[in-house]
Amino acid sequence: MIEFDLKVLKMSKKIACFFPTVSGHKFLGGSERRMSRVLSRLTEDDFDVSIVIKTSAGNSDVVVGLYKNFCNEKVKLVTVKSNMGIVRHFAKNKYDWVLYPDCCFRAVPVIFGSFFARSKRMILNVNSGADILYSNSFLRKAGYNFAVKASHRVDCLYPWIFDDFKTRYSKKTITLTPCSFTDFNKFFAAPEKEKNIIFSGRLVPLKNSDLFVDAMIKIKEQLDGKGYKCLLCGDGDPVIRNSLEDKIKHDKCEDIIKLIGYADMAEILPYSRIYCSLQKISNYPSQALIEAIACGNYCIATQHQNDDLLIRPEFATFIEESADSLAEAVLNAIEFSDEKWEQISKDAHEYALKNCHIDNQVNHYRNLLS
Repeated sequence: MIEFDLKVLKMSKKIACFFPTVSGHKFLGGSERRMSRVLSRLTEDDFDVSIVIKTSAGNSDVVVGLYKNFCNEKVKLVTVKSNMGIVRHFAKNKYDWVLYPDCCFRAVPVIFGSFFARSKRMILNVNSGADILYSNSFLRKAGYNFAVKASHRVDCLYPWIFDDFKTRYSKKTITLTPCSFTDFNKFFAAPEKEKNIIFSGRLVPLKNSDLFVDAMIKIKEQLDGKGYKCLLCGDGDPVIRNSLEDKIKHDKCEDIIKLIGYADMAEILPYSRIYCSLQKISNYPSQALIEAIACGNYCIATQHQNDDLLIRPEFATFIEESADSLAEAVLNAIEFSDEKWEQISKDAHEYALKNCHIDNQVNHYRNLLS
């Protein structure tokens, strides 16, 4: 009698996730970090995982190095430099599932290549301002519609987009991603906190970095008197950066407001007290905000739909989208007692531990891709 090893006979699913990059890529966004860690965990369940990255001239080694910080050794990191190369790669490799973010036209070569290979396709809604909902451009709307309709499944990170998509694309399978997560080995509440107020995000209009600077300038004397420093962590549009630098110099706030540029937030957030999440569309489920909560920060956030799924009054407050409202909230926070700061730090970290764990998303994608 011949005995068969069922583990050998079991065919592993071949999965690929595509991400584009731009010239001068120096860091990974929240979706890249999140999916890299989730997919790494799936390799433990015998999924054969590749992350396919479109790179630009001269940045392949840098980008691969960035992904290695979040991927285990079982994840294959593949770089492709041209659109035709992407088509060939996905046509040739015949993945069972191909995943890609809702980056519209940049996903088109992936869609065509996977179509030839008869791979199943999943579009990941990771942009809070999904073009189909906000763009006035016919071409951008058409590109988004094509990407969605060419997919077998749409996975939505944002509950309010999930509800809208179920109506817009009623014939598609639409799923809702569980709340995001962080690495609690890196993001924790240090016992000794520094008097730092943090803004972290790309320097683009949607993030509202100018609102942060304007508010801190308004209360510079009070911040200085209490010994607080404001750290603006992030890079992006040089026009925005130059504008922020000019504001800080004009109001002589160089000693209070620091433009850090790109930073490893695991070296900053555990020791800070206040975190400002000021996005124009949605703060849920911002990776940086989750990291700040895990580190026991008091969070001040602009209010949008679904933000209350993550932000709790025990350790956070909502504000209007104005410099005056932000300034008032910060002034209130810097008067907290030492006992209140200790309780805020404890409540925030415990909330993150209970609600922002990687297992929720690993189980979600395991079920979708099996």
